[in-house]
Amino acid sequence: MEEAGGMVTGFDGSYRRLESKEVLASNQLVHHEMLGFFADLFAGRGLAPLPSAADYAAKRATRALG
Repeated sequence: MEEAGGMVTGFDGSYRRLESKEVLASNQLVHHEMLGFFADLFAGRGLAPLPSAADYAAKRATRALG
């Protein structure tokens, strides 16, 4: 990936390690934006609450009729 000009890091931007269970590999154009996305995701920022089972079923039924 790096030889082709891409970037490989951990989700927090740390240097990649072969034994790591997390790897973020992307091109240089979006890598820093993706790091910001994962930082927000792991911190719980910008997340919408999950719908209840009843709300989900009603929305699904509405889509099926549409």
